Amino acid sequence: MNKLSTDSFYLLVISMLFATSMITATTFINVFIMRSTDNNVSLIIGRSILDFSVLLITFVSGTKLLRYIKITNIMRIGLLAISIYYILIIVLQNHITAFIIPLGIFSGLGSGLYWFSTNILLMEHVKPKQQGKFFSYRQTAGFAFAVLIPFLSGIFITLFHDLTGYYILFGISISLFIIAAILLQKISGFKAHHEIKVLEALFYRGSSSWAACKLLAFMAGLRESIIGFTTVLFVFLIFQSEFYIGTLTSLSAFVGVISSLIFARIFNPKKRRNYYFLVAVISLSMYVLQAVFPYPYVIVIVMIGLGIVANWGSTIMQTMLYQLAFKTRGEEHKNAFLVSSEFPMAAGRILGLVIALGLTQAFTEQLSAYRILFVVVGCTFVIEYLYVNRKVGWLSE
Repeated sequence: MNKLSTDSFYLLVISMLFATSMITATTFINVFIMRSTDNNVSLIIGRSILDFSVLLITFVSGTKLLRYIKITNIMRIGLLAISIYYILIIVLQNHITAFIIPLGIFSGLGSGLYWFSTNILLMEHVKPKQQGKFFSYRQTAGFAFAVLIPFLSGIFITLFHDLTGYYILFGISISLFIIAAILLQKISGFKAHHEIKVLEALFYRGSSSWAACKLLAFMAGLRESIIGFTTVLFVFLIFQSEFYIGTLTSLSAFVGVISSLIFARIFNPKKRRNYYFLVAVISLSMYVLQAVFPYPYVIVIVMIGLGIVANWGSTIMQTMLYQLAFKTRGEEHKNAFLVSSEFPMAAGRILGLVIALGLTQAFTEQLSAYRILFVVVGCTFVIEYLYVNRKVGWLSE
């Protein structure tokens, strides 16, 4: 990667800290809530829908705040809100059910302000030619931390009685959020000179680039919410142990580290089409395999297969989203379109959770619902590949 500026370097470090803290906490958050609420899956989905709805509202609010508050301070507020979310979980313990709405609000507020700030800062400080490698190395760091942390987390949880292990993990996450907030002083802050017209950008017509950007964002959100809800609960249902959740997550991350390091070295924007074809084929195959054969040894195979291509797909689609947003109307409007892309992404997240809620309610056995959801996730990669291939092409930097 070309040498990064000071702002870009510290943005990368903060992104890594955020990713690490989220891996530490979120790997087991749904299992924790299930244990605390007598396996209430509907409550988990309801909290997540509220979370994503507040996140969307926060993105719009962020465009207003940026006129009066520096972007780095907006990110600090986001990190504080996420910290409060985990502090509340530690304090409330088994009384989460009564406070599920405040929890969803703090989680959505924190995530929304963090990602709003990150998107704006990245667009301002990371050059287009550096974005592919920036995303890839950020993903690599996330995978590297994910190798060890879930494994140790699973051991922590099983060693301590009751929910003590969870509280330790959430405490570690809070500490990492605080460190990230302190490091923000290394990044140049700024305010918006004019209002970012999000709604005007959202309903902009006549651009195939913008239509593709919205579709990719929608698919990413749909996939993210289903995977986030389904994978850990599915593994827990099969193995009935947090230790195995951590071990398998670490295995997938270890494969991901090696794969992402290789991909960062060989990444060539002109070969995006070939890369994503492999991502789509392998991902669809793995998810269908897991759906048809929900057995422990198959889960291991799937974790390895998805670990190989996860970074590839994420890096390609993140660079595509940023460049499509930039291409729609150029430099002057890039932030408006980038922020607006969160609307279809949030819509995808919410729809994914609604589908998950409907299926878990329709089937008496959760396993049947999870198997259908895996097939849906696998198909999203194929839809993305076919749409981009036909409508906009694969863009070269």
